[in-house]
Amino acid sequence: MITITDKLSEVSLYLIKPDAIKQGEERYAIKRILEKGLEIYSKTEISFTPDMAWKFYEDRHDNKFGLLLEYITSGKSIALIVTGEECCKRLNELKKEMRLKFIHGDINTGTHSSDTPLLAKREIDILKLLYPFR
Repeated sequence: MITITDKLSEVSLYLIKPDAIKQGEERYAIKRILEKGLEIYSKTEISFTPDMAWKFYEDRHDNKFGLLLEYITSGKSIALIVTGEECCKRLNELKKEMRLKFIHGDINTGTHSSDTPLLAKREIDILKLLYPFR
């Protein structure tokens, strides 16, 4: 575990979803996060409940939400709380990289990263994870 010393660092959430874990993508993601100069504050294995998924994906309540709910609750995910300069931007770049490298699908996308620090805080709270700077 890396100790956070710069409390002005941006915070973001990076999720490695069930299908990506099954394909062994966790190791690759962690390696790339560290190569980008970011710090992993915590790593937690989580299982989405339907209620958590409903809150987490509140902007995705469309006709495909049932498939998304089935997918995200189908197994364990790994939640990484990551800090560092331009953290959200760098993790979104990694998410795009991984989605190109490891082909998934429209619903089962393999990874998730928060778009903004404010959204990261909301998502971290929904998952009941410890936020680094309270």
